[in-house]
Amino acid sequence: MSRNEPANPPAKGGFVRRMGRIFNRAIASVSYQIHIAAANLWRDNYNPLRSLTIARAVHLLEEGERGAYADLQWTYRFIEMQDATLGALIERRTSAIQEMDWDIKVTPKLPAGKEAIAQRQAAALSDAYNAITNLSAAFEALAMASFRGFSRLEKVTDGSGSIIELAPVDQWFWVRRGLYGEWQLNANCAFGATTGDPVPEPRFITREVTRPVNRVALVAFVRKSLSQKDWDGFIEAFGIPAVFIVMPSDLPQDKSDEYLELADQVTSDARGVLPAGSDVKTVDNGARGQNPFKDHIAYQDEQVVLRGTGGKLTMLAESGSGTLAGNAHAETFKAIARAEAAEISEILRKGVDADIIARVTPGEPAYAYFELAANVEMDPAQVVKDLALLERAGLETDEKWIEEKTGYPVKRRLVAPASVRMIVPASPTMDAQVQNLEEGTTPPTIRNRADDYRRLVSSSLATALGVQNTALKPISGLIDGLASASQTPGMSDAEFLQFVEAAAATLPELFDPAAAMELSNELEAAMGTAVLNGVRSSIPPNP
Repeated sequence: MSRNEPANPPAKGGFVRRMGRIFNRAIASVSYQIHIAAANLWRDNYNPLRSLTIARAVHLLEEGERGAYADLQWTYRFIEMQDATLGALIERRTSAIQEMDWDIKVTPKLPAGKEAIAQRQAAALSDAYNAITNLSAAFEALAMASFRGFSRLEKVTDGSGSIIELAPVDQWFWVRRGLYGEWQLNANCAFGATTGDPVPEPRFITREVTRPVNRVALVAFVRKSLSQKDWDGFIEAFGIPAVFIVMPSDLPQDKSDEYLELADQVTSDARGVLPAGSDVKTVDNGARGQNPFKDHIAYQDEQVVLRGTGGKLTMLAESGSGTLAGNAHAETFKAIARAEAAEISEILRKGVDADIIARVTPGEPAYAYFELAANVEMDPAQVVKDLALLERAGLETDEKWIEEKTGYPVKRRLVAPASVRMIVPASPTMDAQVQNLEEGTTPPTIRNRADDYRRLVSSSLATALGVQNTALKPISGLIDGLASASQTPGMSDAEFLQFVEAAAATLPELFDPAAAMELSNELEAAMGTAVLNGVRSSIPPNP
């Protein structure tokens, strides 16, 4: 016991105050939720839906505005379990969040010299989020703030201070003085309480929503319950048509009581035996088909769906509405989930990322960040087409990424064995240029320019074949020949085509000689006619 603490603390409220101080000094790996849940098992026996009226619902909502959340949030929990429309809406919205992928991103435009710091931050964030054991449940808990008004997650840590769980602490354990008061723990779930025990706020992550769905759903639930009760009474009164038994005209007087008893048995379960001459008459008063209860209940459901979808869906999908309506509804929930995921990502960056980045790279801004985003579904056929275009443009693609997006096991193919070397017979001018390039006797200016065009031809040829530049190393001789041919002054298009045909004929396993025109066109298109003409005119012929 502390020296500042009285030897005999007051019994009233003393235990709660001491527990609050203990919570604040609690070992990091022990969650608040474990303590308070164990201390409040009595609430599990309390059903707030009994005698729930409109007046009671309004009172609960007013308590919530004052920060007394215990009864309101406990009631929310019950209607979420009881009301089919609200429950389905919750499932659709939270599942859209939970099926999203999370990733650690790096800021696209980094300041000079910050690449290593950004990678260090990204690695630390990735390790931290992978260590959290209930990340999917934490996403769902944060998403539930859209229905309940707020969510509070406790950062449960291990002995080293690393987060191992983001534990939701249920809404009925919180109070605050007014709309914007500080959060306090209502450890004993006292009714109507707006004050509790202080908690270390940096230990918690909070999401608040100003227009929660459950405010509408609570009132709608009460109204639907009243309509359902009246509808049940209506069916009891008018569901079965009135039945009258006509007694036989010759029934003896002393048998009347016995006959009435038989008639009562027959009408009670619609089966039995009556004496000969009896008759049964039913009367339909016409009221059974005229009731407002179904429409009234449907209207309440529409109000809940309207609030829960942000006005994007004004009514529930009716049977036979077709796939068009179904797809529209699916897109609605995806759009809501994307907006919600962006907000949740922002909250986690402040509540989790900031501490980790400050510890790993003190004094540095955040160059890496957490992001929760929708999975991008791609058509494998379209992916293959796009990859072909990228390869033709000379851009490299990642084999693992291709397998992930298409499901196809892929492996790069070498286009020619390493022993292949191409020496193309051409004019003395071209032979001299190739020899000069190989021997290094070409003047530096021309040699540098020639090297540039050799690389350009290599890139163009790789584009035409749909391979990587590095795969063309075994046929460097062919590339030298094409570069020289493209630089020969006065060479016509027909001569250049003839040169390409001769080159293709030397390697039939690599080129189709019949497709020489297409290959020539690919080279011209990739390098640019103007560039080729400029090359041809800028490099003078050898004497």
